[in-house]
Amino acid sequence: MKEPEVTLELAIEHGLTKEEFEDICNRLGRVPPAERRRAFIGRRG
Repeated sequence: MKEPEVTLELAIEHGLTKEEFEDICNRLGRVPPAERRRAFIGRRG
């Protein structure tokens, strides 16, 4: 089964703010890959 794409909307659904998601993307230089999304949004949701 394909993992859902990590998007701002998904991050917000899991409790991150827009600013937190953008900060993560800026620090990584990209959107986190789906298999690592729990490292960022799983902690909050």
